[in-house]
Amino acid sequence: PELGGGFWTRFTVQYNLFAGTIIAVGNPSQVEQLNSMQDLGQLGCFGLTEKFAGVSSGMVVETIAEYDSATQEFILQTPNEGAKKNWISQGFCADKSVVVADLRLGGTSHGPHAFLIDFRVTRNGTAELVPGISLADMGRKTVANDLDNAWIAFDRVRVPRSSLLDRFGGLDENGQYVAKVKGIPAMAQIGQRLYTGRVAVAQAAIIFGQQLFARTRAYADKKLCWAPNGLRPPLSMLPQINGLFSQADEALAYLERYAQLCEENLIAALTADQLPSPKLVDSIAVAKIRATETVVQLGFRLKQVVGSYALMADTGFEALDGMQIAKFAEGESFVLMQK
Repeated sequence: PELGGGFWTRFTVQYNLFAGTIIAVGNPSQVEQLNSMQDLGQLGCFGLTEKFAGVSSGMVVETIAEYDSATQEFILQTPNEGAKKNWISQGFCADKSVVVADLRLGGTSHGPHAFLIDFRVTRNGTAELVPGISLADMGRKTVANDLDNAWIAFDRVRVPRSSLLDRFGGLDENGQYVAKVKGIPAMAQIGQRLYTGRVAVAQAAIIFGQQLFARTRAYADKKLCWAPNGLRPPLSMLPQINGLFSQADEALAYLERYAQLCEENLIAALTADQLPSPKLVDSIAVAKIRATETVVQLGFRLKQVVGSYALMADTGFEALDGMQIAKFAEGESFVLMQK
């Protein structure tokens, strides 16, 4: 809370989505670039979600990266309004970007691939957007306004061939596409960031719920209520409040352990450079869904029983809309449930 509601999103964008994708699908020289970025304090953003393919409609990529063999460059293009990258965190401050686009050779699609590009360049001491990149603010939000969110469009932005993160698929010396690891498409590895992200979202939701209930319990233990015969019991003794505290303790403890197990198994898979098993993928989705939905429901119920305290600033209740971010981030909960 002291750092603002958007800090955890900014942190996961930088280290999971941006840097994590480079580590997952970049070649050694591309991964090495992360060290210089870190030394220079450079920030990155992750361009995957598109306007007509948002969190409620699945992972569809219409942004195009057409290869120009004459110049050995890719040309990034936003072909229509719906292909604009949408809700891109850190878009207004990023120096670099990982952009997911449909790689095309001679008009033939080879599916979504990730490209590491310069997003801003310094001219005369001022950082400016690379020519051909346009963006605008998504607008003021009900929560996390310390986090910038942008839509982004590309108008024939030329990037070098080396921008393609090509650990699993790239171009050979003749400019032909080759899959470097049989059975593992690049998008499968890009998607792994969603698995790590879902674990992080689940854990962030759990921590938020624990802190909200702890802060409210501290208030309720000190808040005295009138009772006959001069008694002044604390608010926390009321059955509806005491019972909700007990339910929350049990539910959040269970979720914390479940998310921890998902994290441990995902770390084992990633350390072994393996794709997570279908069972683990499902378990991670369940962790994200159940954590966010449980905290949303418990938080709403808590808000109803503690009276005017829930209306006050700096109680934690003003940040409940942050759980809407958790519901949509890294895969909308209803979409995940259908899978």
